[in-house]
Amino acid sequence: MTTLFESNITYDFDDGLGPVPAYRHPNGGGWVSETAQVEKTATVGPQARVHGYAVIRDFAVINERADVSGYCVVKDYATIRGNAVVKGTCEISGKAVIAGEVFLSGHIRIGGNTVLEGKGAYFSEVDCLVCPALLDENYLSTHENPCLDCLEKQKLATKERNFR
Repeated sequence: MTTLFESNITYDFDDGLGPVPAYRHPNGGGWVSETAQVEKTATVGPQARVHGYAVIRDFAVINERADVSGYCVVKDYATIRGNAVVKGTCEISGKAVIAGEVFLSGHIRIGGNTVLEGKGAYFSEVDCLVCPALLDENYLSTHENPCLDCLEKQKLATKERNFR
């Protein structure tokens, strides 16, 4: 197998791994880690990022400041744009649009003509398995709604990313 982009270029995706080998995607100019797979027919806009082991196929579009990572698959004519973050093992297909400040994590499948836009965080039950409220019996005595605590943390992470 031949690698399209062999270089010493690195990029820090702000995921805690530091700079990793990466390249600018030829269709759009966005950053792609060498561990991710992005087909030539897909678009990764100049400020968008694809990393981890994410797979972007077909005519999918990752645009604006969108960030796709983990083991996510975005395919068909799906679009991720705005400041949307898609991570975990999500699968976005069809003509689905994920936009704005939407945060998806875990194993979530979205397809068809679904549009998730605006502000919102969506998690699968897998994320709740490591929730402090479930692991620490004293946690609920100091926190009214542990789910709101998690959502607040995600909002802060998104804000930090937007200032960079």
